[in-house]
Amino acid sequence: MIELIPLFTAILKVCIALRVLTFTSTHHRIKPIYSILAVGFVGYFLGSAVSILVNGQLVTLSELILTVILTVLVMIAQGNVAELFRKVSDKSGY
Repeated sequence: MIELIPLFTAILKVCIALRVLTFTSTHHRIKPIYSILAVGFVGYFLGSAVSILVNGQLVTLSELILTVILTVLVMIAQGNVAELFRKVSDKSGY
């Protein structure tokens, strides 16, 4: 069971990176800040997955749970990084 936690975490991080990478903007206006943020997302998640698989980076159960939650949110937003932050800011009331 313990060996599966890093594998599942790495797979989910690759899924997040690929979903953000394959986002196509058909009717959305692209802002440069969100593009830079999306590149950061892809770089971080792919780099982290490689580090887990190649270097044997330690992964805890809590990191797996957070990655599952983030994967669900990215899939709901269809890879739109701006949509992730709009949902958070819309709920704050500001």
